[in-house]
Amino acid sequence: MFKNPFSSNGRIRRSEYWVTILLYTIGAGVINIVLEENNDMDILGLAYIPLLWLLIAQGAKRCHDVNNSGWMQLIPFYGLWMLFQEGDNASNNYGKNPKELNSDFENTSERPVYSIPKSAPEEVKPRAIVIPKIPQNQTTVLEVANVNYSLIQDIMKSLRTIQLIHNHSYEFSGTTATITIRHSDTSQTLLDHLFPIMNNIEVRGVGDGFITLKMK
Repeated sequence: MFKNPFSSNGRIRRSEYWVTILLYTIGAGVINIVLEENNDMDILGLAYIPLLWLLIAQGAKRCHDVNNSGWMQLIPFYGLWMLFQEGDNASNNYGKNPKELNSDFENTSERPVYSIPKSAPEEVKPRAIVIPKIPQNQTTVLEVANVNYSLIQDIMKSLRTIQLIHNHSYEFSGTTATITIRHSDTSQTLLDHLFPIMNNIEVRGVGDGFITLKMK
């Protein structure tokens, strides 16, 4: 609004012409009041010149908005018609529709497009799967309390059925047997295999390389 207000080129909307009439009326009224109260300020009457120029230039552009010559505003009461008549929706002989000019900046097709560079995805390196190494030549001393010779023989036969055992030997003293077992995997794994073949056992201790049991 009010771009080059003293130029008669182009077109303006009704709203801008309404504001022009309002500004002209207020400006002229202020000048008249000052001149009436101060007779020695007649030179102030020159202020009418830019006001009248503004009114004529804006009136010409309002005539252009309805595709008429600016001289049409000199017709009596034609100015009242210009206050209410809607302008041409499309471009005419005097330029583009001022509504289109006001909305040009909203046209997304004319906006510069800025692309935000996407950072390259970080390379995900596969994690190495660490498989715990199973000991192959582990020795565990199995001490079994509260047994007799016959029970020890049964235990020794049952130990031969466990696949992770390589070989085994025993010593017998009183009611306690000490069995030395060479096997794969850990002592805890060996103990897990003993439960199915040895009934009624009580585990008194287990660690790396030893197992202590008592027959109930």
